Amino acid sequence: MQKPKCVIDKYEQARENIAKFVNASTNEIVFTSGATESINLVAYSWGDSLIQESDTILLTLSEHNSNIIPWQMLSKRKRCKCEFIKLNPDGSIDIKHCKELLQRNSVKLLSISHASNVLGRIQDLQKIIKLAHDHNSLVLVDACQTLGHIPVDVKKINCDFLVGSGHKIYGPTGVGFLFAKKEHLDLLEPWKGGGLMNKEVKLHDFKSEDIPHKFEAGTPQIAQAIGLSAAIDFLNGVGLDNIVKHESELTQYTYQRLKTIATIVGFDGCANDHLPIFTFYVNGLNSFDLSSMLASKGFCVRSGMHCSNILHENYIKANSTVRMSMAMYSGLDDIDKFIAALETVSSQLKLNCPTAKGIGGDSILKVDGKLVTPKYLSKALLKCARMDLTRQHMEYILISCVHQMPQAIDDVNVTLILSTMLKLNIKSHRLIDHLIPLCYSINDFQRLVAIAHMIAMIFGNNVSESTRAFIAHIAQQLPLHYSGVNLKSIGRLCEAMSLCNVYSVEFGSFLLWLLKDELTIEAVSDEPSHFASIILCLGRMSLGNENIWRFYKQLTMSIANVTARPGDLLKILEAFMHRGLRNDQILRTIGDALADQIYNLHPDQVTGLTGIYMFFEYKHTRLFSSIFDSMEMLLSQARRIDTIQLIAFCLECKRNNMQLKQRPLKLLFQKSATNVLHHNISEKALILKAMQSFNIQCTGHQKLIA
Repeated sequence: MQKPKCVIDKYEQARENIAKFVNASTNEIVFTSGATESINLVAYSWGDSLIQESDTILLTLSEHNSNIIPWQMLSKRKRCKCEFIKLNPDGSIDIKHCKELLQRNSVKLLSISHASNVLGRIQDLQKIIKLAHDHNSLVLVDACQTLGHIPVDVKKINCDFLVGSGHKIYGPTGVGFLFAKKEHLDLLEPWKGGGLMNKEVKLHDFKSEDIPHKFEAGTPQIAQAIGLSAAIDFLNGVGLDNIVKHESELTQYTYQRLKTIATIVGFDGCANDHLPIFTFYVNGLNSFDLSSMLASKGFCVRSGMHCSNILHENYIKANSTVRMSMAMYSGLDDIDKFIAALETVSSQLKLNCPTAKGIGGDSILKVDGKLVTPKYLSKALLKCARMDLTRQHMEYILISCVHQMPQAIDDVNVTLILSTMLKLNIKSHRLIDHLIPLCYSINDFQRLVAIAHMIAMIFGNNVSESTRAFIAHIAQQLPLHYSGVNLKSIGRLCEAMSLCNVYSVEFGSFLLWLLKDELTIEAVSDEPSHFASIILCLGRMSLGNENIWRFYKQLTMSIANVTARPGDLLKILEAFMHRGLRNDQILRTIGDALADQIYNLHPDQVTGLTGIYMFFEYKHTRLFSSIFDSMEMLLSQARRIDTIQLIAFCLECKRNNMQLKQRPLKLLFQKSATNVLHHNISEKALILKAMQSFNIQCTGHQKLIA
């Protein structure tokens, strides 16, 4: 090592100090970057040279990922097996199952944690290691959790390998060590090559240093090793016996306090074989919520799987938990404060989280709305949508999401929120007013059109001015995106504008220019609904000259009896009405098509249809007869304004000398008379005129006269 002798001496003194700490020989301690590298060293140097295809590596379900993945990688390289030992309810390994696995497999190594970083249960290593040795298996011990908390003696437990990390025993990060019996180190080849691990280097070969230096290639972590040694001096100064006694009291006290408010995993209440580590969950609450809230009160806990995925999936049976850890500097008063904070935040979450009942333990608030990601919110909204929630509950959840976590409201989540509103008929102006400002940051024009269309389908013309301004804003973006916009998107945007009474002459003028080559018979035949929405929007704005509308008439005739739905045909008629252009051929053709489909129209649409034909003063006897024949069905759903329109329609039919049946007329006037208090003077006058014209008397007639 090309360092001053004083540096080399300190470095080697650190090795001696660590060896003494675990009761090993100095040449059995290899410095590494941490326990993870120590395990990988064994997996490569020992595993690659000695493991065969028929061999087995034995692990436990409670292992940290760092004591699983290196062996899984070895399994892929050497085609050996990895088997897992089951755990008892108290977190200890199932000795019976361990013995069964040792007996029926060619186990070459048992790699086991002295204590799990999740459960904190201290395993009976002497018993386990003896059992493994009796079956000709070596044993590697991950002692990261126990070093610094209880005495660890490699000779007493008789392990073959043992790993540890500096930062787990109050030392620096980036340093750890591997203990390996000399007999094993002598057999192993270096797994990394470089400076300082060689005695000599020649053209075609090199000669390794003696153990342990042949495993320490490159510039060593001198400062970290000395820091680790200083941490051991600190522990020795406090005394491990004192630490064990203090932490045992902490563990027992914490268990008694914590078990009343949380479910503790893998602990039977005996502190003698348990580290001051508790993993728990509170029913109905998300672990990330709890940890975030506790952090806001000054308590550092960890939430998630704690790098122990297999343990959570196969033993705890949970996606995440909360872990609290204590040390020699923790006191009983700290525990009291923690329990008080946990009780407080648990109550707050259960009371204040609007999704607590909506999606069970998967809270989407994560306490601070600013912590929620769009992906997490999407997942939670989809889960909410699958649940049988009331309209009021869902509205409350959606408002809370939009108000508390605006950064998570991306284009996907806006669409999810609006589709939920549409499905449950949630017409909340408060919700939409919070949502609209967040939509201005969306750049996807097609998505913006879809959003505008859903808003229109939910609210119709009952929207706020800010919503109309947003839809107008989308319309103004069309010139910037027209090259990638299809007829469907234009049609949906036009429908949204018509439903919400949004008008823009600039938009309409650009639309006329854009569509002059796009609207063909083939295109309209494929998308009749969108064609109808487009010309309705143009008609409402009175745009387009007679030549253009003459062309629209030709397109209409090509679809009137083929592909168009009744609602689309009605839109086309309305478009010509708003444009003020009467075309008898269209009125006759569409009237013929609709006469057979009156029952497929909503009463509002039927009354609108009567208004159009009355506006054009066009008599379509077959259509009028069909409407009158469906009068009883219409009246069962008609509103007050619909009945007034139908009465005006009946008068028009009478003027055209059509024979009308008495029963539908009487039902019509009866419904009108029963709503007499809601009619204005002109409406009452129309009803009286019609009743006199048809010579019909009905209940409520006298009130109407009065």
